[in-house]
Amino acid sequence: MPGKVNPVIPEAVAMVAAQVIGNDATITIAGQSGNFQLNVMLPLIASNLLESIQLLANGARALADQCHRRARAESSRASTRRWRAIRSWPPRSIR
Repeated sequence: MPGKVNPVIPEAVAMVAAQVIGNDATITIAGQSGNFQLNVMLPLIASNLLESIQLLANGARALADQCHRRARAESSRASTRRWRAIRSWPPRSIR
């Protein structure tokens, strides 16, 4: 189908968001389970926090590279088409 947009990158960013929400819940529960200022869950907290940071950075970079730049390139074509449509108005039957 011509002109079809492949939504792979936005779907991947949605999966990243779901994973980060899960990591946040894990970090919250791990932070609450510390006893006597000694939290044995600190390695889990650090691991999930670093994973979330890396996922968000990669997802944002991919979204910017693949979708945002492409949208700018397509906007010039859209602008050209818009001006052609404006110039063709009103229809010749009304002129």
